[in-house]
Amino acid sequence: MLDTEKLKLLLRAAFKAMMDDKQVAFLVPTTILAQQHYNTARERIGDFPLEVEMISRFRSPLKTKKKF
Repeated sequence: MLDTEKLKLLLRAAFKAMMDDKQVAFLVPTTILAQQHYNTARERIGDFPLEVEMISRFRSPLKTKKKF
């Protein structure tokens, strides 16, 4: 789990936006960082009735297409 001040701030802002019925996307430079952010977001936001998903080159296009 990543635990930096920047990520904490990002997740707080994303949580607030999602609770206001907005859609949020994080754009990161690497697939490894995308996976780490996804895991952290799932851990922190998973207890709430919100959906967290990830798009990356490691997920099949069919799986991605069904979700979005």
